[in-house]
Amino acid sequence: MADHPMRRHLIETNHGHMHVTTAGEGNGTPFVLLSPGLSASRIYEPLAMQLPDRWLVMPDRLGFGHSDRLSEPISFGEYAASTLEALTALGIEQFDAFGIHTGSVEAIELAVSHPDRVRRIAVVEVPAFSEEEIEEFKSHYVSHREPAADGSHLDWYWRWWFVGGYDGGTPRPRTYAPELTQRWALEHLAALPDFWWAYHATIEHPTRELAPRVTQPFLVFSTHDDLTEQTMRAIPTLPPQATVVDLPKLADVLAFFAWLPGDTEIVLGHLLPFLDA
Repeated sequence: MADHPMRRHLIETNHGHMHVTTAGEGNGTPFVLLSPGLSASRIYEPLAMQLPDRWLVMPDRLGFGHSDRLSEPISFGEYAASTLEALTALGIEQFDAFGIHTGSVEAIELAVSHPDRVRRIAVVEVPAFSEEEIEEFKSHYVSHREPAADGSHLDWYWRWWFVGGYDGGTPRPRTYAPELTQRWALEHLAALPDFWWAYHATIEHPTRELAPRVTQPFLVFSTHDDLTEQTMRAIPTLPPQATVVDLPKLADVLAFFAWLPGDTEIVLGHLLPFLDA
């Protein structure tokens, strides 16, 4: 990263201090990268290396990464508002946004609530939950393992990422390097014990109603993962300017955490022309 140095900022918001990483400041429209759940801005560092000419802004959502932990649950609208506070404090007025899963919800919320601030958005999946699915999905994100004297609880977090979440109940279609698994597991551990607050806020957020109201250029990646059903449901309702890119070979959203050669080029092959159009 020597030729694309990153800067770190700690910014006070209404719900705590938010940590934001920036790179390439001043070069064109800022490109805000919104992280998925159980992760933080660090997942975008490999992608940042491929975008040396972009002004990148990578926030850690409150409760994750180096941002403050919350003292009580907040709505997803409040998570997004805190991100906007941090961007404003950095002097960023208009920006492009890219989000994955939870980050998709945040990008859509910001685009609809603040159309004057968001120029374009791109998302990986559209988490458009039905009323019937909300409680079911919330039930997936409430558990964590209490520390065990022999450290055996740590294996549960390792298996979440290496084998598949929910004690292997959603097996990974691909195997990733142990170095990557360790990075993801550490992000998960750092968000304990209340990581599920953000998930519940995400699931309860009315993304299904908001996505059709996006007025900006709108790019949607469909990766055939655990939110494919919700995304397929949302696609017919998207506004006419939306473009959907089907990526059946990336059948695991972790491909967007790994940013491996090949996968990264496929994504950038769609994303960069969209941003520059």
